Amino acid sequence: DAEARASRLGLDRIVRVARELSAALLLQLGREPQARAKLVAAEAALSADSPPCDQANLRNNVGWHELSAFPDDDAVTPSPSLATARTALEQALTLYETTCKRPQMLTNVRINLARVALLDGRPADARALLDEASKTRKDAREQAWILDLRGRAELHEGQAAALATYTRLAELAESAALPGFAWRAARGQGEALEARGQLDAAAAAYERAEDRLDE
Repeated sequence: DAEARASRLGLDRIVRVARELSAALLLQLGREPQARAKLVAAEAALSADSPPCDQANLRNNVGWHELSAFPDDDAVTPSPSLATARTALEQALTLYETTCKRPQMLTNVRINLARVALLDGRPADARALLDEASKTRKDAREQAWILDLRGRAELHEGQAAALATYTRLAELAESAALPGFAWRAARGQGEALEARGQLDAAAAAYERAEDRLDE
């Protein structure tokens, strides 16, 4: 494969990047142990004098990998995976802000750190990170993540604005053809309506969410 060929040619950087790409693919396929092994190998190959953007990208990938252990974005008991994600993402953020100027990646890493904040039970910190992420250029999927995580923060804080946030997410998911976020929007609308005591409307929203899972 590409990794083996690059290794034979002594192209260390290409080997490392190939491992990171392989880890991302393996994670998507649900092969978490193999993905972790690839990332561990990539980290071992990274030296202190590696280009700052290589260091930042790897730290961001490590953080994203650790977050995959938490499919929901509700507060959890502190864990090594969450601590690793927080540290890696904070390191990536520092690099993207200083020696590796990449505004688009700043958006990505702030979204990931907002997820960490929610898992830590810090919704106000999550909203502050999402406010910063909103200031830079973002694609439809990143906009969807921002709306979903903002809605979860508002739900955690008991804010009535959560319903409007999830309604915006539903509209974006429909217009941008993002079915996974259509489910998240319906679920969030159900939770927001339930918190308001609108139980019939909440039940209808949960039914929409279940329908989305079956699509």
